[in-house]
Amino acid sequence: LLSADGDGQIKCWGMAEHLVNSWECTQSSSVDGDPIIALSWLHNGVKLALHSGSTNFGEKFSRVKFSPSLTLFGGKPMEGWLAVTVSGLVTVSLLKPNGTLLTASESLCRLRGRVALADIAFTGGGNIVVAATDGSSSSPVQFYKVCCRIDTELLPSLFMRCTTDPVRRDKYPAVTHLKFLTRENSEQ
Repeated sequence: LLSADGDGQIKCWGMAEHLVNSWECTQSSSVDGDPIIALSWLHNGVKLALHSGSTNFGEKFSRVKFSPSLTLFGGKPMEGWLAVTVSGLVTVSLLKPNGTLLTASESLCRLRGRVALADIAFTGGGNIVVAATDGSSSSPVQFYKVCCRIDTELLPSLFMRCTTDPVRRDKYPAVTHLKFLTRENSEQ
């Protein structure tokens, strides 16, 4: 279980002695003073599809081809999480095989700005896509590809109704929610 707070603290929780009602913090990372607005586990490459029309239990589930977000040598998926902060910082925390936590951060773009809403999705090819906006209808919803080295690349974006006239600016509604329709295989 992952949790994040307004102070930039991210905690990974595990069941103590496999008890559902007893949890303990197993790992933590922080982006001090920078509230987390989007948080997701890195995709491990396992995706099961449920086929509800099938009567045979063995045919109800199938594996879908999907690549892990990050891999070790030999293709073994890396475990960890990715977070986006209100100041436009992307932070990736990886659980190394020896149990230690490796964390790296990078700005979504060259000029960091306020991010009010963000969401994280994964492509079938193992890429990570972040959508971000400041919530204003005069600002774009921007999409970024996050690479293994925590490089980000600006992708084609959505521009809502835009006006340069300050008198008419309040006539357009604000962007209040931002969500990918599907968080996996989002390139389709």
